[in-house]
Amino acid sequence: WLKPCWFKLCLVQGSLQCDIASYPTSPLPAAMPECFGPKVGVCIASCHNSVCDDMKRFADRVGHSSCVCYDSNFLKFAEIYVQALKDIAQKAAVNYVITGSSGELGNTQKEEIEMMEDMSIPFTKVTLGEYIQRYTISEADALKADTRIAVGQAKGPHRAMINHDDCTQEQWNAGQLMSVAGGSHLFAFWAFSREMPGTVRIAVGQAMGPHRAMMKPNWTQQSMSTEGWDYKCEFWVYPTL
Repeated sequence: WLKPCWFKLCLVQGSLQCDIASYPTSPLPAAMPECFGPKVGVCIASCHNSVCDDMKRFADRVGHSSCVCYDSNFLKFAEIYVQALKDIAQKAAVNYVITGSSGELGNTQKEEIEMMEDMSIPFTKVTLGEYIQRYTISEADALKADTRIAVGQAKGPHRAMINHDDCTQEQWNAGQLMSVAGGSHLFAFWAFSREMPGTVRIAVGQAMGPHRAMMKPNWTQQSMSTEGWDYKCEFWVYPTL
């Protein structure tokens, strides 16, 4: 298994979020959609009661998950919250505790933090403003994206990242679909062909057959080949972690 790489995909009008991972050839277990769903990358595990509404609006916009907020019935709250921690926070790549503007904790946040510590769930404390700043990409930066990456799906659960010499950039831009190569076209996004401030490098490799894998950002053409992969291309994106 490869750890999924979560990142923002730059579009002309903003950004979206996508998960890219290498999956086994055997049938996926039933729990996989929950474990690898596009909203498991970042989770708001706890939020100050005074900013919950603003947090929810922003989290929904950037595709982040959140656990339940304060409920006046503490027994009901504790039951629901513990289950939310198990279903969401334990599977998240990063968890945030949103404090008040001065770093103070809200209604039940002390208890929530104790629950997370008991379950060995790591988290980072930030204010709402700090959280929003971490995941805000300016329109000016988004408009600089210059490389079109086409995303397709092969048979079964395997994902394919296609944007290399199998088809030229002009062919993809003209609408030629992946179905001609045995896969189905899902969508495309715009990335950067060179490093930009705040971006990370994503290297794309090919295993046996048509299946692609998104590898760690620090992989190079040489290191990928030594691990049994054929290097295909690279691009830069704004990370969400």
